[in-house]
Amino acid sequence: MEKHNSYTTSELFKDIKRASALSEAIHSIEMNSVCPSVHGYLSELLKKHHIEKADVIRLSNLERSYGYQVFSGHRIPGRNGLLSIAIAMHLTLDETQRLLKIAQRGALYPKVKKDAAVIYCIYNQLDLEEAEALLERIGESLLR
Repeated sequence: MEKHNSYTTSELFKDIKRASALSEAIHSIEMNSVCPSVHGYLSELLKKHHIEKADVIRLSNLERSYGYQVFSGHRIPGRNGLLSIAIAMHLTLDETQRLLKIAQRGALYPKVKKDAAVIYCIYNQLDLEEAEALLERIGESLLR
């Protein structure tokens, strides 16, 4: 499991402000921050939720070889792909938000209709087929 430290945003701002060059600030951030990779976090979640990669790939409707590339770190899916994975794994909202943040894909925002629907699906542990049907019913684009 990857460790997460307590290097705060406030400390990051201070280091950037004090740095005489950007490379110095970046070095300080890299030395003091532990930022998991998408595939590292997904591996952590697989263990936590006791689910196999193959099952997640199948349940999230990812093409098989692409799915394995995602889980090995060779590819990072777009936001919809990550949401499909999150729904297939029955991740919590916090886990889903963290996954989106690590991938730099934009957190779910409840004032956006599609995001509100996805949040509903996560809270109610709908499977991907049910989530897609709900999105279609409300006139929103699908995740795949």
